[in-house]
Amino acid sequence: MIKAIATDLDGTLLKPKKSFSLVEKENIRFIKNFYGDIVLNSGRSPKFCAKICKKLKIEHNFIALNGAIIVKNGTTIYRQSM
Repeated sequence: MIKAIATDLDGTLLKPKKSFSLVEKENIRFIKNFYGDIVLNSGRSPKFCAKICKKLKIEHNFIALNGAIIVKNGTTIYRQSM
């Protein structure tokens, strides 16, 4: 049983060229209907990752700034000074 899926944002869930539009609706539908945790991974800022979570209507679980910040259920659980 799969309990979590971790996915990159740029080029995977987001179209290339720094746009904010999400890629294939089929993938988005899968994410919205997945019963486990979805964890977004990105080099982008926590604010941007939170925006994507909100747009997808999923729990705020993400790894931002290439691992410098980890957020679980909307709460920062790890922060590395840069």
